[in-house]
Amino acid sequence: MPDWTRGLWMSVLIVLTVACPVVFAASGEIPVVISTGEGESHALPEFAVFALERTFTADTLKASADACRQWIGTVIDRFKKEDLLAAEIDAGYPVITSLDDRTVSGRVTVRFAMKVFNEASASGPSFGALCDTLKTAAGELGAKLSMEPWVPADREKAEQEALIQAAAAAYPGAEAIAGAVRSSIYAVQSMEILEVTWTPQPDALSGDRPLLRCRARVKAVYQLAPLGGQP
Repeated sequence: MPDWTRGLWMSVLIVLTVACPVVFAASGEIPVVISTGEGESHALPEFAVFALERTFTADTLKASADACRQWIGTVIDRFKKEDLLAAEIDAGYPVITSLDDRTVSGRVTVRFAMKVFNEASASGPSFGALCDTLKTAAGELGAKLSMEPWVPADREKAEQEALIQAAAAAYPGAEAIAGAVRSSIYAVQSMEILEVTWTPQPDALSGDRPLLRCRARVKAVYQLAPLGGQP
């Protein structure tokens, strides 16, 4: 089998239902090898996501909600301007956070397409400059600014690549264990996806381009060859 597992981790556990091979055939029980494998892939971010939040308190809840709605409209207008033209704007309804204190909060989420920054040259647009402009705008709007997890480009493709590597990583150890007990892998009984996760922020760089890492972990159950198939 090709070496697809370089740099990957793997743990292997062999499960034999009974000690004597003769009993397997008699009872119908099949010995299996259980192996886990991990794989990873990378993707450029497609969107950078930011959230702006502000809380309003007035003499009445209606006044608080009216002020919040007006603020949300102002935020939307601000992010339609050229210097902060967002690819997507998601504005929720005002939320009552305290009846007693007559407090209402508003939240607006904005997405910026990363393609222009991923491909930018040294003289091109700067993501850092965008963040500086965002910070200034948040201050002018009286909002708390936070960054949400990045959205990877080609998410499905990257997750499939990580899963393929994880499945490949599970096999060699299982094959070695099968050989150690003088048997061989006969069939894949099951393959379970244990987890697929993304780093919320870039943790690797290729030149000046941020990369998001996808990690996948699977559990494979392999049936050992029947006794009749052994020499």
